[in-house]
Amino acid sequence: VSRLLDERDRRWILAHLVREADRAFREEHQPDLLRRAGRYLSTVTGGRYRRLVADDGSAEHRFHLVGGDRDDHTPLAPPLSTGTLEQAYLSLRLAIVDHLDEGQERLPLLVDEALVNWDARRRARGWDLLQEVAERRQVFVFTCHAPMVEELARRGARTLELAGSTDLGT
Repeated sequence: VSRLLDERDRRWILAHLVREADRAFREEHQPDLLRRAGRYLSTVTGGRYRRLVADDGSAEHRFHLVGGDRDDHTPLAPPLSTGTLEQAYLSLRLAIVDHLDEGQERLPLLVDEALVNWDARRRARGWDLLQEVAERRQVFVFTCHAPMVEELARRGARTLELAGSTDLGT
């Protein structure tokens, strides 16, 4: 019995080491798209989350945010706040657009209420990021929130009220 227990423990340790080595390898050799998304995510979260990683598919949640002092992996799912989830989704969308038209004509980017659930600090970083993206491609932001229109106008964005609408659009 003692020999079997030792063998079981040895196999458990080996399996854990192999899983950890596989995870570390996947993180180090992430696809370009996830590396780009991680850079965008780090920008909007002020470094709170530094990377976005994909699991091998065996975990309950496919994507995880990496951040914190211990390189914690947080599933990209509730109970994360709506704002944090939307920051990760916008980061992924920006990375996908960059990846799809790399080396080709830059497509315009349409953003509809993507920053509405963000706190003021992260929204300011989000506007900074979209302003940076606007240096490479045309960016259209749609919103019905007057304070967001004012934030964009203060940053030099051209704002337009859509004809026949009582809502503001930029």
